[in-house]
Amino acid sequence: MRLAFLRNLKPEILAGLVVSMIFMAQPAQAGGRFALVVGNSAYVNAPQLTNPANDSALMARTLESAGFTVTLVGDADYRSLKKALLDFGRQLRGEDIEAGLFYYAGHGLQVKGENYLVPVNAAITSEDEVALEAININDFLQVMNSSDAKVNIVILDACRDNPFKGASRSMSRGLAPVDAPKGTYIAYATAPGDVALDGTDGNSPYTKALAQAMSEPGLPIERVFKKARVSVLAETGEKQVPWEVSSITGEFFFKENGANATAGENSRESVLTKPVLPKILTPGELLKTIPPKLALPEWVGRNCSGAAGARICVSSVLEPQKANRYGPGNLVDNNPATAWVEGVNGQGEGEELYIELSAPRSLSSLSFINGYAKNADIFSKNSRIRELTVTTSAGEKKRFALSDNDNWQSANLSGLKPAEWVIIRIDAVFAGSKYQDTAISELRLE
Repeated sequence: MRLAFLRNLKPEILAGLVVSMIFMAQPAQAGGRFALVVGNSAYVNAPQLTNPANDSALMARTLESAGFTVTLVGDADYRSLKKALLDFGRQLRGEDIEAGLFYYAGHGLQVKGENYLVPVNAAITSEDEVALEAININDFLQVMNSSDAKVNIVILDACRDNPFKGASRSMSRGLAPVDAPKGTYIAYATAPGDVALDGTDGNSPYTKALAQAMSEPGLPIERVFKKARVSVLAETGEKQVPWEVSSITGEFFFKENGANATAGENSRESVLTKPVLPKILTPGELLKTIPPKLALPEWVGRNCSGAAGARICVSSVLEPQKANRYGPGNLVDNNPATAWVEGVNGQGEGEELYIELSAPRSLSSLSFINGYAKNADIFSKNSRIRELTVTTSAGEKKRFALSDNDNWQSANLSGLKPAEWVIIRIDAVFAGSKYQDTAISELRLE
């Protein structure tokens, strides 16, 4: 591990120094695992944070014990953070790289659905300065997406409250959901739009729980994050709900045991070369409760957002347009300016959404903002839902006609039997004036 902490320097000095002692990327080794771990605590122009330095050190030790070559960066200013990300992206280009992992603890910002990492020397006085003073997470995800790693993992313990509250009303609480590029697992310390706790015992509840789960041999990546989520829920009294988005199609183990390890303690031949649906996307417990006539559609599990028991999957997604992404996470980000947009030819009739519940329960209503409600012009140009059908795991169906406006509207689901999931099918649409794509901005199942 390459340490980058200069603990005895004052924040004012740190703001002017490149504190990350990052060397030239080493040639990738066979089956290599590489991690970049960043912990920002000593902010100069924003509230200082107690735990990121401790959290990043704990995560670095945990990843080293799991076979990762770790670059640890502490209290990074804009220049050093940018360089660390660039060097890390280059490190992931090579033959037979099993995994690349990026961990960040510190301040993060959400502005108009875009997420930013905040360097320790950021001085943001208005919304227009965010893109110049902070680092857009989507830009870094594009770098990771071009890597040669079989799996990319991004962990963001950065969902704290907005440190520059006076700068703009568009800066929202927590972070916005991000669609995971192919082969990527993205984990948030808490649900989109919520704020994570910093912790009172030297480490954040999330990082502490995650480090413990990572250290258990034989757990697939989905079970690691599920165990961490259970621990965080218990410690915070269910005030903080960790969240994940995944597009990986194989299995990955932080620590192997005799059942899944290959020959030799240090041999890490990845089973990612044998694609299977990840467990988090095909919960066996759920499938056992579904009558044979109500088998889930084959697309469930492909385009999903959220944690097990609170996941939304969609049958298709429109390809990204410049910086705009249209995945199912936009349905629950508390931001009507983003939307899920279906991605098939035509108006989208027949496209579906799957909503998973944590346990069988009675339903009262389905609430949503129809169309792409970013503004009146975008709303009218894209198609909106005219009629839809709701089908439950109990085999019941209800059909609803919707209004053509961008206000919240609800469909009454009372009287239905308890359900473990629902599927929403688009039956008819209000055609857009320019585009055929059909959109929904927000969705709530109560």
